[in-house]
Amino acid sequence: MLFYFSATGNSLYAARKIAEEDNEQIFSIPELIEENSCEFTLKPGENAGFVIPTYYYGIPTIVADFIEKLKLNDVQGHYVYVVMTCGTTTGNAAEMFAKLMKKRGVTVSAKYAVVMVDNYVPYYPLPGKDIQKICLDNADRMLADIQQKIAAKETGDFNTVKGMLHGFGTFIAYPYYKYGRKTKDFHVNDSCNHCGICERDCPVKAIRIVDSKPVWEKKTCVLCLGCLHRCPKAAIDYRNTTVKSGRYMNPNAGLKKERV
Repeated sequence: MLFYFSATGNSLYAARKIAEEDNEQIFSIPELIEENSCEFTLKPGENAGFVIPTYYYGIPTIVADFIEKLKLNDVQGHYVYVVMTCGTTTGNAAEMFAKLMKKRGVTVSAKYAVVMVDNYVPYYPLPGKDIQKICLDNADRMLADIQQKIAAKETGDFNTVKGMLHGFGTFIAYPYYKYGRKTKDFHVNDSCNHCGICERDCPVKAIRIVDSKPVWEKKTCVLCLGCLHRCPKAAIDYRNTTVKSGRYMNPNAGLKKERV
């Protein structure tokens, strides 16, 4: 079984690529939380995998919440792994995940990482389409290597993109994310066509359509930026830094057809 969280489709695509090797079933973490379906029993020889994005060199808050609820029965002796997707480097995100799992009595057997298209547009504009294609092609090669290692149940830390001073980077950056995430920084322009995609797909139900416009009813969210990237009219912005930064959805993830 394979659990994933994805806003722009990078982690969803990675999860699908990994799962296809052994025909593993994949589960959306937000859907499991919404359905209060967080208990699983592993079959003999079954792996437990996690594919999650890197946020501020750490893990998304919704993933941490899921781990607190997660109960994996008969997990002893099974191969448990995590694949961190990232735009450049992961910092200590995988180590953070492993520590949270350890508190739940689960030992992570292997840690992996794959570099995808960086789409954190509040800080950086999207790379051009040619650079995106190169990045996605490189990601496929990294995923193929990860598939082989998972199939062989190799154990260890195979993350080669932690970055310099990765522990210090997480220590400095992650609190800005964990204690930030203010929804007041989102705003909507007049091109909004009140389609409701943002309301439907918000992983923590922070958005509600009021008078044909999205309203953020919670003070904080996951800051996944799924609402911003997936808006068909590019009507949603974060602070004043994303108006000309571009929007992104993984072209191979089929996000227009399904919820992530």
